[in-house]
Amino acid sequence: MAVPSFSWLNGRLVIALWLLTMVFGYFGIGGYLQERVEGIDTNQIPIWPSVVFIVLLLDSLVATVWWALTLRRDGAASAEPASGRRKFLTGTAAVTGGVIGAAGATAARVSGWATVTGPALSVQTEQTAPANKEAWRGAQIRAKPPC
Repeated sequence: MAVPSFSWLNGRLVIALWLLTMVFGYFGIGGYLQERVEGIDTNQIPIWPSVVFIVLLLDSLVATVWWALTLRRDGAASAEPASGRRKFLTGTAAVTGGVIGAAGATAARVSGWATVTGPALSVQTEQTAPANKEAWRGAQIRAKPPC
C-alpha cells in the first residue's frame, strides 16, 4: 500500500514538532502538575497549555509515523522507497526519542518538588523515647483529641 508523500513533511518538521511538544510538556502539563503539587485550586490553573500539549503530542506522533512511512532510500523524492524494516526502526526510534523527551521535559518541571519533598516525607521520626524521663512516670492520656 503506497502512502502519499507530502514534500513539506520531512525530518526537520518532525523534530520541530517534537521540540515544541517538549516546550509545552514543560510549561503545559508540567506547569499544571507543579501547581497541583503546590496545592493551588484546580479552578485557578489554566488548562489550555495542557490541552495544547496533548494536541501537539498527538500531532507529533502522527507526523513521525507518516514521515517514517514515506522515507526514501537516499532522501531524494526520486529515490526508491526505503525498506519496511528501515522505516519501522527509524519510526520507532523517532517516536521513542520524542516521547522520552516530552516525558523528561514534563518531569523536569516537577523534579524540584521531588528533591525537596521526597526526603522530607521519607524521614523516620522517633516513635518512642529511648529512655523514660522521671517527669513522665505515671503519666496518662486524659482524652484522645477528635480527628
